[in-house]
Amino acid sequence: MLNKLDNHVICMPFNLQIEGKPSMYEGSPSWLRKRLDIFKKYCLNSFNNQTDKNFHLFLYCDSETPKNYREELLDLERNSDVITIVWDLSKFNWGYSTEEKEGLKTSILENYKRVRKNNSNEIICSRFENDDIPDVRYVEFVKQCHESYNIISLGKGIYWDIKTDQFLDSIFPAGPFISVKSTLDNFISPLEDEHHNYISKRLGTPIITDEPLWVQIIHGDNIWNRMDRMPGTPFRPHQPYFNQCFALDINQNLNKMAISDEMLEWLKINLPKGKTILEFGSGTGTIELTKYWNVCSVEQNEEWIGKAPKSKYIHAPLNHEDKWYDQEIVFNNIPKDYDLILVDGPMNSQYREGICQFWNKLNTNVPIIFDDSHWPPDKEVALQAASQLGKDWEEIKGWEKNFIVLKTEPIKE
Repeated sequence: MLNKLDNHVICMPFNLQIEGKPSMYEGSPSWLRKRLDIFKKYCLNSFNNQTDKNFHLFLYCDSETPKNYREELLDLERNSDVITIVWDLSKFNWGYSTEEKEGLKTSILENYKRVRKNNSNEIICSRFENDDIPDVRYVEFVKQCHESYNIISLGKGIYWDIKTDQFLDSIFPAGPFISVKSTLDNFISPLEDEHHNYISKRLGTPIITDEPLWVQIIHGDNIWNRMDRMPGTPFRPHQPYFNQCFALDINQNLNKMAISDEMLEWLKINLPKGKTILEFGSGTGTIELTKYWNVCSVEQNEEWIGKAPKSKYIHAPLNHEDKWYDQEIVFNNIPKDYDLILVDGPMNSQYREGICQFWNKLNTNVPIIFDDSHWPPDKEVALQAASQLGKDWEEIKGWEKNFIVLKTEPIKE
């Protein structure tokens, strides 16, 4: 049976440079940094958890990828049973010449022959982008469709704007989710033509299912992919079912009003497990912090006290004269020793700079993080503190929000 063979290849141009476009490695964060974060957070789990694991996901990566990104991409390959990194190309262009298209087809075939575990002359080849999510049944369903059809387009899916958390229920019969069954000696690539041509000119078959089989993420980094350009009807998916179908393992304790994924990752790299964080302003992110470190949380709002059971809470109401927490409560109760200060409060931004009155009562020889530096008033407080303490600083830009780290080494004169 076709379903048991590993003759299904999903091709994904991951970071091939597009001629005439800016470099994918420039900017802060760079295009590739943002796409890697999206792929790992939203898409990777679904590929790794397909109900039919007899397939190969080829990530076509720039042969000149910088070393730091190259290592991160190789980690994806090492930690997956289905990913193969292909370094054959450096550029990609939908308007490839015939010679270039043949070169890409040859690359797909040669790499497939290298990794396959079957002797079939048939090959199924599909296309995805690095910000698309397949349903966990995608591979299984595509193979079933190809028992009857050679060229298909899966037309039923969802557009999801991850910044606004809005959804469109969409039917796009000639959309980009093309899959082609051909043979090794007459191979047809799903990347050799515009997706609509596979239906209109190559007489492919649109498959319209009852349930969506793909999610295309809208994230503001794509000029064309905007909610107002996409076909569909606004709706709200049933969240548990949505998460299950697309293997979404999104940590609801992070981002938005809480600390970001990027901050948690920075802390994992820079602060050894078991160290102590002194946190001003707590939230759901505190729950995640306590999984790795000891946390003491100074919090103004009684409703947040105890939100993270493993944190030591200090309830310190606001002092409107100092425009900060009640300093007597704070300094009578915070621990003597701590390894990092996290400034994420008070909740009212105009009170956040109040901490700058009390540096003499805090250990400033540890890293100090200011959250929410994408918000100008909070960034101004962080820069004021850096100047006041004579410290170098670095802003880490995340997908939804930013933060600033004041480094432990003083500025060298």
